[in-house]
Amino acid sequence: MSGFDQVIGYESIKEELIRYCDVLKNPEKYGKLGVTAPRGVVLYGEPGLGKTTMARAFIEECDREVFTIRKDKPNGKFVNKIREIFKKARESAPAIVFLDDMDKFANEDVEHKDAEEYVAVQAGIDKCKGHDVFVLATANSKWDFPDSLLRVGRFDKSIEIKAPKGKDASAIIKYYLSKKNVADDLDVDLITWIMEGKSCAELETIVNEAGIFAGFEGHDKITQDDFIKACLAMLFEEEQRDSKYDDEEDADESHFSSKRVAIHEAGHAVVAEILNPGSVNIIALNVAGTSTAGVTNCKKPKGYEFSSKMVERDVLIGLGGRAATELVLGQLDIGCRDDLDHAVNRVEELVSGLYGSKFSWRRRESEYFMSERDKSIYKSMEKYYQDVKEILAGNRHFLDRLVEELLRKSVLTYKDIATIRDSAN
Repeated sequence: MSGFDQVIGYESIKEELIRYCDVLKNPEKYGKLGVTAPRGVVLYGEPGLGKTTMARAFIEECDREVFTIRKDKPNGKFVNKIREIFKKARESAPAIVFLDDMDKFANEDVEHKDAEEYVAVQAGIDKCKGHDVFVLATANSKWDFPDSLLRVGRFDKSIEIKAPKGKDASAIIKYYLSKKNVADDLDVDLITWIMEGKSCAELETIVNEAGIFAGFEGHDKITQDDFIKACLAMLFEEEQRDSKYDDEEDADESHFSSKRVAIHEAGHAVVAEILNPGSVNIIALNVAGTSTAGVTNCKKPKGYEFSSKMVERDVLIGLGGRAATELVLGQLDIGCRDDLDHAVNRVEELVSGLYGSKFSWRRRESEYFMSERDKSIYKSMEKYYQDVKEILAGNRHFLDRLVEELLRKSVLTYKDIATIRDSAN
């Protein structure tokens, strides 16, 4: 049994790590080819993605003596510990030095990468040259490390661990489901689609939360509805900008009726679906145990944070709720402050030069510069808002059908939305 059998999904990464294990376990085979073993690998990515689990699988597969370093001492003593462990590894070779959460070794940032702890690690790796010591590290981010530490010859490979998607996410969910008593008609594909992009830890939590909902309701098995509730509980907690009605105490009750909220959420969803069909995971109203009136959760495309086109898409979707309320009811939506704040902030990014605008060359913010930038932001917001109203007006039947079904069912998944969208065309 391979040590990697405990790692669900991530087949391409496991295959790469297994190759490195084979080099370490069979040096004679590779020596005949003139190949030398790599010096080290760093696994990096967001918390909860299983980096440490992969590292432990690698260590188990290699079957070498391992020396683990974690930050558990004050700075001066910790530097001494790093030196001592590298010394022990050299003396016990062949060995592995495992640097768990290496980015926690020091409080340095991208502008100050010369922490003594990283200097000690770098020196330790250099002293291990020729001693058959492999260095394995995990980190949430690799960008705060000095370039000299990550260069080839120290860490020969940096492997990014990303949130599981598609088959990987489905396999992980099925693994956690195998330990629970679930209904036979459970739609794993639906759960995978809604929760795509979540970490392994979050997927495990979703499965367990669904079980808690089921137990509380007295169900013998975990049902699809229990999973939808669990997914919504997480999404409501995370979605801060989608129709959080923070002016409620100053408004009359009609402003927060289910119909009004349904129109608002449908506005977000229609714009998202027209710009990128299939991007809306779920829409919901008034989920028990939450204070938010409604939520629309969209899948974020690749390159979401680093493209002006994606930022513009984000702005248009954010303005969809307010525009839909104005279009259908002929009234301003007083409960969309978060949406507007988010849209303005994103437009400011575009205007201020993060994506190469005419203001990007200005470093000093004079009064004239600030005034011109604000005018540009205002004009851009006006244009985007007009674009959104045109999208909604041109897809009014889709909007009305979405509102109708949302009021009837309270929760619409991507499958429901696709059916409504296709029938409205």
